[in-house]
Amino acid sequence: MRRLAMKRKLTAIIMVSIMTMGLALSGCGNEEQTGTQENISDKIEQSVPEELQTEQIPDNANNEPVKITFWHAMNTDVITNLVNKFNESQEDVYVECIYQGSYGDVLNAFKLAMMAGGADAPDVVQVYEGGSAFMIESGYATPVQKYIDEEKFDTSVLLPIVENYYTFNGTMYSMPFNCSNAVLYYNKDMFAAAGLDPETPPATFEELGEVAKKLQTTDVAGMALPIDCSLFEFNMVNIGQEIVNNGNGRESRATKAVFAQNGGGLKVFEAYNALYETGAVTDFGSDSLKAFIAQKAAMTLSSSSLASTVEKSVAGSFEVGVGAIPLIDKSVNCGIPVGGGTLWLANKGDAEKEKAAFEFLKYMIEPETQATWHMATGYYAINAHAYELEEVKAFHEANPLFKIAVDQIMNSNLEAVGPVYGVNMEARGKIQDHWRAMMEKKETPEQAVTAAESEITELIEQYNLTNPVQ
Repeated sequence: MRRLAMKRKLTAIIMVSIMTMGLALSGCGNEEQTGTQENISDKIEQSVPEELQTEQIPDNANNEPVKITFWHAMNTDVITNLVNKFNESQEDVYVECIYQGSYGDVLNAFKLAMMAGGADAPDVVQVYEGGSAFMIESGYATPVQKYIDEEKFDTSVLLPIVENYYTFNGTMYSMPFNCSNAVLYYNKDMFAAAGLDPETPPATFEELGEVAKKLQTTDVAGMALPIDCSLFEFNMVNIGQEIVNNGNGRESRATKAVFAQNGGGLKVFEAYNALYETGAVTDFGSDSLKAFIAQKAAMTLSSSSLASTVEKSVAGSFEVGVGAIPLIDKSVNCGIPVGGGTLWLANKGDAEKEKAAFEFLKYMIEPETQATWHMATGYYAINAHAYELEEVKAFHEANPLFKIAVDQIMNSNLEAVGPVYGVNMEARGKIQDHWRAMMEKKETPEQAVTAAESEITELIEQYNLTNPVQ
């Protein structure tokens, strides 16, 4: 273990210092403790017991590890433990792990830090998949491809769809880490009580509406349906339609939104509108998952990354079922895209720190690291070899609800990729605004889709004008 090695080294140095009467020892380190649910706690302060501070003495030329900072949006002690394990596993790199809030909070803080010159920016930053275009076009990141090429690092260990999703024109700009997709959570006990097969969740939106009506009671909503633009993106990819032009922004820079023009957006909105019209679907807002856990709703759509949260929160009060995200069109299934986030190397002009950071990135995708992450959260492991580990096989046998997201991504189309454009976050807000207007019957599905497309095109044009491609 690293700590024992460091203590032996410390003893040797003390002996030398006694002989020479002139050597003083000093060092520093820290640890982070976070909450247990993603993106819902205050920022955690880091500290290390004073008695451990002299132990951070690495075996390198400068007698100090290269210290790097890592900003992330995962408010769980799982990621802290992974970082601590990396720090203990070697003596050359020390990672300071700092929770910065939601994905939006992290990205905004990173933007401000880089705009101010980068001195206070992290060396590694976690960014959600929709922020990829900004990170690439801003120049704020050094492509990980640089170090992949230098070290001849084998990226084939990654799931092919994940590697393809985050590779643009032959370049991988960031290292995948936390990947998820949407799943259907349902109450098996309520299914049985309603005369439904608990082992057969609805497979299409049409079935979803029919089942919701059978589950609806005076006290329980048939389904809690969040207004979540990530669902819209999953649905659009699943039916094989683009959200923005130029190959969803992957062949060349997107210049306009096209989801109304190609008819895909209307098909998606009409499917959701049909669910609302059953009278068995309720909008609990951001509390949809909480409503499901509290048995106020029999079903909900949410991220696979919350499987652990659901399991722990339910605590055996009812049997949870997990199903694949239902199809909008049963005749079309183009797969489901990658959700979640990746790790980026901040372009601060420090090659030593970049190399040190890349060592950390490699550790974060090792089979054992990804296995631990998957089993503790619900994000699926992105390293294919993780699924060969006996502990993962045994875990899936005992916890089948964690395997649905894995099966979905394994069976997905390699080309099932989402949009890449600089105003993705703002555009999601526009879609959700008009989705809500449709739900509240202030707009028809066609009006909602047309208005959202127009407003997003305007955002794209403004962004492209003020951020010309270099």
